[in-house]
Amino acid sequence: ISWSLNANASYNVNQMLKVSSLDGAGTPSEDEMVTAINVLGAHAGAYYGYRTDADGHNIDQTGDGVINEYDKQLLGNPVPEYFGGFGTSLRFSDFSLDISCSYAGGFDKLDLSSLYANEKAPYALSDKYVVAGDYFSLSKIAASYRFNFKKKGFIKGITARISGMNLFISNNMYLAPRSVVAGVSIHI
Repeated sequence: ISWSLNANASYNVNQMLKVSSLDGAGTPSEDEMVTAINVLGAHAGAYYGYRTDADGHNIDQTGDGVINEYDKQLLGNPVPEYFGGFGTSLRFSDFSLDISCSYAGGFDKLDLSSLYANEKAPYALSDKYVVAGDYFSLSKIAASYRFNFKKKGFIKGITARISGMNLFISNNMYLAPRSVVAGVSIHI
């Protein structure tokens, strides 16, 4: 029997220490919507747009009675503050089992599909479409068994395998393809 555990973890410090004047305007996408901006002291590529009230209307932050570019604010951080993974492997005779998990947290994700479905052009990002990006994922489960043949023939053995990828993700914002794969190897 052999059993192993592995783990890794990272903590990310993400802050703009220097910006150019071009960064302050943000970079528009193909549909001319600015979603991110670089501001001194904020996270790199911070989400940028309007804050909304309880009814979902953009808030006039300046109080001048007009909703415009001056009412936009930083909305979230696109870069995980922490991330990592862990796994285990178990081997017993001709059987093996491997499990891997990953996680990330302390960041936000854009729900652009909802924005495009619920708003009219020209599009403008608001906090309604910035959601927590934290997740935990069961990245892989794989099991295999090797059948060894004692006879002195052409085939020495056969290994049967089955594995599943992305079987569970805790945040429904991620559309990672789930898959199960089975296979057989012949040992000559």
